[in-house]
Amino acid sequence: MKKSLLAIISLFFLFMTLIGCSENETSSDSVSDGQGSSTNDEVTKVVFWDLFSGNDGEVMTEIVKEFNEEHPGIEVEKITQEWGEYYTKLTTSVLGNQAPDLGVSHATRITQLNKQGVIQSMNDEVEKSGINFNELSENAVNATIVDGEHYAVPLDYHALLLFYNKKVLDEMGLLNENGEPEFNNYDEFVNLLLEVKEKDPNITPLAMTGQGTHPFRLWYSFYKQLGGGDIYSAEEAKSTIDVEIGKESLQAVYDLYHTHKVVPPRIESSDEMFQPGNAAFMINGTWAVNNTYKALGDDLGVMKFPTFFDKASVYADSHSFILPTNQKRDEKTTEAAMTFIKWVTDNGWKWSKAGHLPVSKTVLDSKELQEQPFRSEYESMSEYMEYLPANEKVWFASSSELLDVLDAVWIDQYSVDQGVESMQDVITKQLQD
Repeated sequence: MKKSLLAIISLFFLFMTLIGCSENETSSDSVSDGQGSSTNDEVTKVVFWDLFSGNDGEVMTEIVKEFNEEHPGIEVEKITQEWGEYYTKLTTSVLGNQAPDLGVSHATRITQLNKQGVIQSMNDEVEKSGINFNELSENAVNATIVDGEHYAVPLDYHALLLFYNKKVLDEMGLLNENGEPEFNNYDEFVNLLLEVKEKDPNITPLAMTGQGTHPFRLWYSFYKQLGGGDIYSAEEAKSTIDVEIGKESLQAVYDLYHTHKVVPPRIESSDEMFQPGNAAFMINGTWAVNNTYKALGDDLGVMKFPTFFDKASVYADSHSFILPTNQKRDEKTTEAAMTFIKWVTDNGWKWSKAGHLPVSKTVLDSKELQEQPFRSEYESMSEYMEYLPANEKVWFASSSELLDVLDAVWIDQYSVDQGVESMQDVITKQLQD
């Protein structure tokens, strides 16, 4: 009880601090105090917070602009919060009764936001809006359900992909007759990377961000491909990492950095290395597709995340629309927000310009989606995407304590065995706090 009270007090003071500096840390398409709904006789305003930057942000800005032009009675105002502070700001805005009308959340964070009282059930609102969950991909929908209630409407799938530079690999003679790199498993992929290293020391074989969530996603993908189960049990409040599989998959990532030295250990931005043509391969997410294509054009190749080990699996998540708990949002504003959600979902190919896969089955089969570059190469990946299991206490996808352990492994401060042991300790401690 004392911990909860202290947490609430801390969040309140944090909220007051964030409000004071929000002008320097947010971006908006128009002027707004960002403090809930406002309406008049002609236009209903919907204040919409998102966490999209880069290409994602550009695409969502265009979507909002087009929606507003087609719906003169509604004005959606998009306010972008910094990714690393988004959830803290969202939580404190609800605590301070200053919440936006509409927001975005990763699907794997929904259970935690619900437990904290940050979001409301959307069952009634979805039914009134005409959104049909049966028309959306089942995995994405299931990830947004808590105790039988829908707390979000999924917008997309996003997952890791393998990018490659056709020009670089062709000049090295490392493409097959179909113009593709050829390998069937992890060892063959490593051998291909070593060939790149031998043929041109000035070309980085594999660009991948050297810390944080990216290598965690790679480790989790390897772990699932090797047959690993859930990494924790929320019910038992403890880590359930399969130790041997955890070590084998962690070793596989470590070897890329240190044993084979095909990934520089401290890359801050894989995009900045790969897009100018300084790397042969890149592991990055669907969100990087369009900007990378703009940079490399026809020299770019993209494939779904390969099956390096025993079975096809890849870490995944979904951006999802949420209704933050907001006493100021009236029924008219809620209806307008749901109108926007349905329109974006029905026109999911517009959002997929960012590179993500739409969850609408109709959109997946649409001509508009098929005309976008590389989508046919990885749209089937939704069949084996792996979400982190729901947890109401910690979002392990961005847990600084857990990621710090993995970062220590990547820079050779921890051994692989120490890394797995520390991961278990961190997970269990966070679940029991």
